[in-house]
Amino acid sequence: DEFPSAIRRKILRRLYKEHLVNTKLMKEVRPQFLDAFLTSCNIEIFSPGEEIVEKGSVLSDLFLLVGGIAETTNTTQPVDIFSIE
Repeated sequence: DEFPSAIRRKILRRLYKEHLVNTKLMKEVRPQFLDAFLTSCNIEIFSPGEEIVEKGSVLSDLFLLVGGIAETTNTTQPVDIFSIE
């Protein structure tokens, strides 16, 4: 069971607003849009080494890395590693 939407929105705003407003994508959006965006988000936690996206997958999701290290691998491109602290 989920929290009521008003409580869920407050929790998500408290946890993730600062991360979002500092991205190029969300830098100048209205607070109402940010709230609607946060309300529609699904929060997932991944373990080290866990594959987030399979090669060849068609994606319809946006992933926001809030903390940790992500590594991208591709057989035709160099490996890219980035982290957020």
